[in-house]
Amino acid sequence: DSRLDEIVHHVIQHTRLKAASTSCDLLAKDLLLLLVGVRNAVLVDYLPPQLVPGKLQSCVQNLSKSCPEFNVLQTCCLSEGNFLVVNLVPFIKRLQQSLSVNLQDIELVDCSSRLSDPTHLCEEIKHALIPAFRMVCSSIAHVNQPDTSNSRTAAKGMLNLGGDTCGAPLPTLAGWVLEYPIVYYVDDALSGNCLPEQELLLFRFELPGADPSTSSSNSTARSPELTVERNARESSASKHSTLANLVARHHVLSFTVPEELYGEAGKRAVEGLKARIAQRVAGAAEMNRAGGALDANGDDE
Repeated sequence: DSRLDEIVHHVIQHTRLKAASTSCDLLAKDLLLLLVGVRNAVLVDYLPPQLVPGKLQSCVQNLSKSCPEFNVLQTCCLSEGNFLVVNLVPFIKRLQQSLSVNLQDIELVDCSSRLSDPTHLCEEIKHALIPAFRMVCSSIAHVNQPDTSNSRTAAKGMLNLGGDTCGAPLPTLAGWVLEYPIVYYVDDALSGNCLPEQELLLFRFELPGADPSTSSSNSTARSPELTVERNARESSASKHSTLANLVARHHVLSFTVPEELYGEAGKRAVEGLKARIAQRVAGAAEMNRAGGALDANGDDE
């Protein structure tokens, strides 16, 4: 069986989700993308409310006990009601790298409701976000490095990223920690934004095939596919209405940007993300060729 099959088995066992259900498939695929390093943070917003955060944390902990390789995964609370699973070491490293270049790796768009149209975020506000982001990063930088050789180190509590107290708007913080190349800023999340009447570009990164770590002689088959839809938006409702389509492939990441603001800076940010994902996919395939799939005890087959 593939590594994905093994993860599905553990997800069913530890969450009691139904086999072949959309939530089960999405969680298994997200955990696999984290494990092989294609993603380093995912927002788990598709599980039934009664499973979050307790069953989600239990699932990750029990995966680590069964397969020590999963010790790299960590559950996190971004803010009240918003939970992530991260691949801890690359997650922290990426946040630190972004801060080291003063957020120049992302394009920040101000879409506050006080504006009639979104605009590029001014440098003054952008610089004011950096201390808040540093606070989030410092809240997890002290965490011990995961030990993938010993299942006894698997019992880990949920990390609190401090999103409710750091001072950054939640949509902005979420976009940054989830590695969106285009990140929205709103000065008051409760007041909404000025995007409803805007022409938006919807970007989707997807991976073909059943397993992103599957080796192949055809490098093109492992490359991330980027699709762009005009005049589209990814609301929570529309996202969940298309989940059945997403589980047929590996949906890596999706985000929107106002079409009129998609200039050179945004293109560089998107191309940078695409290059990073391609590099990670190639590394995952190489790791799979070298190590093979894990059995239930975490040993190579």
